[in-house]
Amino acid sequence: MSWSRRFGVRERLKESLWIVPLVAAVVGAILGVGLTELDRHVNLPNSLQYSSSTASTVLAVIGAAAALTGFVITVTTLIVQMVIGTFSPRYLRLWYRDPVLKATLALLAGTLTLSFSMLRRIEPNFVPNTGVTTAGVLMLASLILFLFFFSRCMTKLRPVAVASLVADAGRTAFEETTRARQRSAVGIELPDPDVEPTQVVRTGRAGVIQAIHLDGLISWARERDAQIVMNHAVGDFVPMGSRPSTEGLRVPSQPSVSCSG
Repeated sequence: MSWSRRFGVRERLKESLWIVPLVAAVVGAILGVGLTELDRHVNLPNSLQYSSSTASTVLAVIGAAAALTGFVITVTTLIVQMVIGTFSPRYLRLWYRDPVLKATLALLAGTLTLSFSMLRRIEPNFVPNTGVTTAGVLMLASLILFLFFFSRCMTKLRPVAVASLVADAGRTAFEETTRARQRSAVGIELPDPDVEPTQVVRTGRAGVIQAIHLDGLISWARERDAQIVMNHAVGDFVPMGSRPSTEGLRVPSQPSVSCSG
């Protein structure tokens, strides 16, 4: 798999809000089966045992409370709308990549499927006590995590917090570029404007440059004893037919970079 494709898959996983909750929902259903089998071989103390009617009521309440997922999404949407009106729309990217948001949705989805899985296994002569207790604990953990998420959201909306996030992102990008530069041991010099390029690589589709593969570009240049000159930076919008870009190739963050072997 090429670097460009790996990067695309990795970015989709980071930006997706449904993959982690979906995995948690599947895990919750599987956990329900395992806890049911565990209950058939383990006797819990009387304080953790339920009657069939009590267990059904508890799981039904937990299943209804798991509808808190919709409330979390609503709160998130409102906060995002408020943020976009105050700060740059790019702040949205930091928001939907927040691991606490994904963890909150995942815990709620897993609790919901676990509750439904336990509810259908309650019989007149058998109650999955371990499963009911686990579902209750997970529901309590979901509420606590949501409160933490909400408090964290309010804190991150402060201008000083936004500035800190931007500074951290810039520092990370600078350090990654510096490490790649040190690994390459290649000099950087301005290209000669009078020298015509032997090959011009143009993009096959319009889009915004998201990342670069410095090590790959430098290795390619060293193998061919060539220079690579880049006209665009990360974050630039590149129209169709512009140079330099091609499918599977990302351009460096410097407006003009020459790499020689």
